[in-house]
Amino acid sequence: MPKGLCGALLCSLTGAISEEQSTNPKTWLPANHLLRTVVVEHDVIRCFLADLKDTVEVIEHMYHLTDTSSEFRKLVHIIEHLTAMKKHIEREDDVIFPYLGRRGRISLCRAMEGDHINIRTEIDNLASLIVLFNEVRLEQFKAGLIAGTRRLWTIMQEHLCQEDEILYPIALRIINDARVWERMKAVCDEIGYCGIHL
Repeated sequence: MPKGLCGALLCSLTGAISEEQSTNPKTWLPANHLLRTVVVEHDVIRCFLADLKDTVEVIEHMYHLTDTSSEFRKLVHIIEHLTAMKKHIEREDDVIFPYLGRRGRISLCRAMEGDHINIRTEIDNLASLIVLFNEVRLEQFKAGLIAGTRRLWTIMQEHLCQEDEILYPIALRIINDARVWERMKAVCDEIGYCGIHL
C-alpha cells in the first residue's frame, strides 16, 4: 500500500491521535515499550530487505557463483536474519493480535496474520533455495531467487506500512492501559526478539 494511502486510511480509522503520535511512536514511546521495540524491528527488517534486494541484483548479473563467493555468503547471512524474524511474527500473532482482536479489531488482525503466513512461506522458500544451491543450475537458482525476492519485497513493503501506520496507531489508541502493555511485554520477553547477529 503506498504511504499516502496508508496515511489516508490511518486518518479515517484512528480519529484524534496526533500525526506525530500516530506515525512515529519511536519519538514518544518509552524505550522499553513493546510497540517501540516492534517498530524498531520493522526498521531492521527493512534494512535486511534492502540488502537482499541489492545482493540479488548483483547475483542476477553474475555468470559464475559458488557457495564460497562473497555474494552467496552475504545472501545466506541476510536469509538467516530474515528467518530470525519469525520470533517477531510469533509475538504479533500470539500476543499483540489477540489483545486487539478482543477489542474489536479481529478482521484487521486476521489480515495481518494472513500476510504473516505468506511472509513465512516466502522466507522458507528462499532458505530452501539456498540449501539446494549446489543441486540446481545457476540460471534456475537465479530465477527462483529473483522471483522469491520480488514477492517477499512486495508483501513486506505493504505489510510493514499497514502495521506501522494503521494497526499499531489503533492499538495505542484502544489499549490505553499501561498495565496491559506491561503484561504483553512480559509474554513477549519470554518468546524473545529479533536478534542482531554480528
